[in-house]
Amino acid sequence: MTTQGIVIRKLFFTGDGLPEASLKFEAGLNIIFGGSNAGKSFILKALDFMMGSSSLGLPREGQQYERAYLWLQFPQHEKITLQRSTRGGDLLLFSGFLSESQAKTADGTELKSTAQAVRKKGKPSAQNLSQYILEKIGIRSAKVARNQQGETNQVSLRMLSPYMMVAETEMISEASPLTQRGSRLASVDKSLFRFLVSGKDDDSIIAVRSADKLRANRDGKLELLQELLDAGADKLKDQPSLSELEEQASTLQNSIDQSQEQLSTTQSELDRLQVERRRLHDQRSAEATKASELRAMLVRFGELGTVYASDIERLEGLDEAGFLTDILSQANCPLCGADPEFQTHSHGLDKIASQRTAIGQEIEKIQASQSELQIEVSGLINDVTALDENIHEINSDIKSTEATISQLRPKEGNQRRQFQRAVAQLAKNDTAISAHTQLAGYEDLRESYSSQTFSKQKADGLKLGVESHYSAQFSQTVQSVLEAWNFPDVGVVSFSDSNQDIIVNGRERHDNGKGVRAILHSAFKVGLALYCKDKGLAHPGLLVLDSPLVTYRGPLQFEKYGELQEDEKRLKATSLNSAFYTHLSKNFFNQQVIVLENKDPPSGVADYANIIMFGGEKGVGREGFFPPLASRQ
Repeated sequence: MTTQGIVIRKLFFTGDGLPEASLKFEAGLNIIFGGSNAGKSFILKALDFMMGSSSLGLPREGQQYERAYLWLQFPQHEKITLQRSTRGGDLLLFSGFLSESQAKTADGTELKSTAQAVRKKGKPSAQNLSQYILEKIGIRSAKVARNQQGETNQVSLRMLSPYMMVAETEMISEASPLTQRGSRLASVDKSLFRFLVSGKDDDSIIAVRSADKLRANRDGKLELLQELLDAGADKLKDQPSLSELEEQASTLQNSIDQSQEQLSTTQSELDRLQVERRRLHDQRSAEATKASELRAMLVRFGELGTVYASDIERLEGLDEAGFLTDILSQANCPLCGADPEFQTHSHGLDKIASQRTAIGQEIEKIQASQSELQIEVSGLINDVTALDENIHEINSDIKSTEATISQLRPKEGNQRRQFQRAVAQLAKNDTAISAHTQLAGYEDLRESYSSQTFSKQKADGLKLGVESHYSAQFSQTVQSVLEAWNFPDVGVVSFSDSNQDIIVNGRERHDNGKGVRAILHSAFKVGLALYCKDKGLAHPGLLVLDSPLVTYRGPLQFEKYGELQEDEKRLKATSLNSAFYTHLSKNFFNQQVIVLENKDPPSGVADYANIIMFGGEKGVGREGFFPPLASRQ
C-alpha cells in the first residue's frame, strides 16, 4: 500500500549490554494504552526528540540507554533510519531500515538538528533534518509571516510539531490548537495555519518596519541630531552671528571682484609683454641668422675676389712674356746669326700677337666681373651693417620689455596674494554660514521628527489569519469528523478569528470541560489532516494524540483530571469512543495516527488497529517502553 506523508515504522533505543527497547508501528491506526505512569507519554516525547526536539528526558528505566533509532517511511515507499544520541545533538541518516549493528557499518549522512548545513564525506549540502523531511512531504522553502509588518519565518518541522504530536497537557488546554508548545498564540501560528489550509505562503510579501522599529529609528535620529546640534553650537560659539557673516561675505565679495579685476589687468599686460618679448627674441634670432648668412657670403665673395686678382696677375705675366718674345723675334738668329728677313722658320712667333690680344680681352672680362663683385660686396656690407643696427635696436627693446616685466611681476604677485587671501577668508566665512544653515536645518529636522507619530504598521496584501472561505471549508470538515464520532449536539461548527479555535454549536472550545476540550482538539487536528488530504495540500500525514479520550476517565483519574463535568458526563454516555477509533481507522488507512490512552479501547478495535498494551509495574504483560530494571539484574 502506498502511504501519504510520514509513517513511523519502528522506534528503538540501544545501549551497550542492554536489551533493545522498541516499538513497531503500522500505517493507519495504532493504539498504545495502559495505566498511568506506564510510560506512554514518553513515546510522544521520544518521537518528538527524533524529529528535532532539543531534549528527551529519559525515565529512570532508560537512563543507561545511549542511542535512539527511528524508522521512517515516506511516499513511494522510501525508507530511512535516523540515529541520535539520547543526550541530543546531531543525527545520522541511513537509507533503508537498519538495525544498530547494520548502522555501525553503514555509510550515514550527518544531519544537523537545527538549521545548519549537512555534510557527507566533506561535500556540503543545504539541508538539515527539517528541510530533509519537509521536502519529502512536499513543503519546500515555504515562508510565513511572523508579524503584521510582513517579516517571515521559514516553515520548519518544529513549527509543524503541534499538527503532528499533541501532548496530554495541550490536548486539554484552553489555548488555541494553533499554539506552539510552551508558547502563547503568536502571529506566526496564525500564518502557519493559513498556509496549511490554503497552500499559500508569504514569500512574496514585502516586509515593512514595525511602529516600534520606526519609533526607535526616529529616536535614534533625534539623538544623533541633538549630538550634531550640540557639536555645531560649540563650534560656532565664538563666531559672529549669521547676519554679520552674511554682511562680511558681501564686503569680501566686493573686495574679491576688485582684486580679480586688477589682477586680470596686470596679468593681461604681463601676458602681452611676454608675447612681445618672445616676438622680439624671434625677430632678433631671424636678423642674426640673416646677418650671419650675409657675412658668410662676404667671405665667399672675398675668396672669389682673390681668385679674380690671381687670374689677372697670371694673364698679365703671359702677356709680358709674349711681349718679350715678340721683341726678341726682331733680332738676328742666336744660332746662325742670320738677319730676321733671312730667317726661314718662325717657330710660332707669328701667333704671339694674336695670343696677346686674347689675353688682353680675358683680363678685361675678369676686371669687369671684379668690378661687379665689388659692387655686390659693397651692398652686402651695407645690408650687414643695417642688420647689426636692427639687432642692436631689438636688444634695446628686449631689455626695456624685460625691465617692464620685472616691474610688473611683484605687483602681480601682491595682487594675486591679496586675491587669494580674500577668497580664503570668504571660504571660511561661507563655511561658518553653512554651519549656521546646517544647524537651522538640523533644528527643522528635529522639530519634524519630534512631531512624528507611528500607528501600527502592516505590510501590503498581508492577512495573518485564515481567510473566511478557507476557515468555513475547514470547519465543515471538522463538523463532519465530529458527526462521524457521534459527538452530541454538533450543530454548526465555525472558526473563531479572535480565539483561533473552533466553535461547536455556538460554544467556544475553551468553555467546555477538559474531556470535551480534548475531543474537540483532536477533531481539530484530525480534521486538518483530512482537509489537507482532500484538497491535495501539504501535511505531515502523521498524528500522535496523547489522551484524546480523557473524558472516559474513571475515578482513579479524578485526582489528576478532576471529576467529570456535566458536558463530559453527557459525552461519556455516548458511543463516541468506539466511533472515534472506527473513523480514524477508515480515514487514516494510508496515513498514520498513533493514539496514547489510559483506557482500554472498545472491543472489536483490534480487528482494524495495531494495539499495544503497557501494563505498568503492577500490570500484566509488557510493563512500559523500557524493560524493567529488575529484569536486567
